[in-house]
Amino acid sequence: MVCGSPPAYRPTCDRLAPFTARSLVHTFRTAGLTFLVPQVTGAPLPLALAVPAAFGDLLAAVLAFVAVFALRLRWPFALVLVWAFNIEGCADLLFAYFQGLVFGLPTLQVGPVWFIPTFYVPLLLVSHVLIFWLLLSSSPSSQETLTSEKPT
Repeated sequence: MVCGSPPAYRPTCDRLAPFTARSLVHTFRTAGLTFLVPQVTGAPLPLALAVPAAFGDLLAAVLAFVAVFALRLRWPFALVLVWAFNIEGCADLLFAYFQGLVFGLPTLQVGPVWFIPTFYVPLLLVSHVLIFWLLLSSSPSSQETLTSEKPT
């Protein structure tokens, strides 16, 4: 069964499968740790910029890993972990962008790490938006609201 097919064709579709696939991408969020290594960035970055970005990414990766583990084992609170990971991960990325603007990241010498804020972070933000969309559209309360509405 394919979860993207119409509801009539997927009676046994696993509702947690899309969360597992999209959360698994975030288990590799260790690229932010490179902000702490001056040999990679070309010059030391301000610690007030590098430390929150690095450890925020590390925390997001750990939370994503725990969420994927809980989803695969079908723990009853797995979606709560997905919410926690997604909120923390999205907040970390947005805060890192804000910090980058405050410290003038475009003017700093960051070497090959430049691909992180220009390519990697936007892809991760899109992934977070998709996970939020799935969480909000697949919640039981939203499904009950949609099915309980009577046409007038």
